[in-house]
Amino acid sequence: MTLKRLDTPYGRVYVRESDDGPKFYPSVTTILSKLPSEYLNNLEKEIGAEKLKEISEAAAGRGTVMHRFAENYLICIKNGKEKDKCMLYTQKKTSQEMASQFDQKRIEKGRDLFYNLYYEHFDIIHQVIETEKFLFSDAHGYAGTTDLVYESVLGSTVVGDFKSANQICGDEKLKKCLYQVAAYMLAYEERTGNAVDIGEVIVSHPMGVQTVTLSIEYRDWE
Repeated sequence: MTLKRLDTPYGRVYVRESDDGPKFYPSVTTILSKLPSEYLNNLEKEIGAEKLKEISEAAAGRGTVMHRFAENYLICIKNGKEKDKCMLYTQKKTSQEMASQFDQKRIEKGRDLFYNLYYEHFDIIHQVIETEKFLFSDAHGYAGTTDLVYESVLGSTVVGDFKSANQICGDEKLKKCLYQVAAYMLAYEERTGNAVDIGEVIVSHPMGVQTVTLSIEYRDWE
């Protein structure tokens, strides 16, 4: 089943043609972007809209690089390659891919955030099930892409999403991230029929990794 992506002035939406006409699925991130943010409002008042936009764009670039490093590494692991070989492959491939988009300083920042994930989190992954998995929910009417689905060393099925930050995240951002991963958990179960045990938000920042989890009790949020 194929959905067509549309980027509109109001955010990203996916469209699926059906016998009853087109069905629209706004992206999870678009939906969550409509939630008010006291933190961002206060920050804009403090530093101004232009400076906030500059910081946001820099953060987006850093996050894009980190995600690409993680994606290349996890795909390599999923294909059964050894960790050391996957690391070498990832470093070379990702640096080449990102060179046309970002300067060396931005690439290095994103790479360092990936290293945090590698050294502080990836050792709990027993088997990579999916990377960059596109999902949508007919029951709830949204779509999006989760970064990772894996089996942990404890045998749990985990839906994970990576975030980058320049400091430890506060409750407001973490709550929004948990809404996002809960949506991916529900959509993954709906699309695959496979149960999910844990949702996980993994935030890499200059001081290390911050992880928050959501248990199967997320089903009570429906």
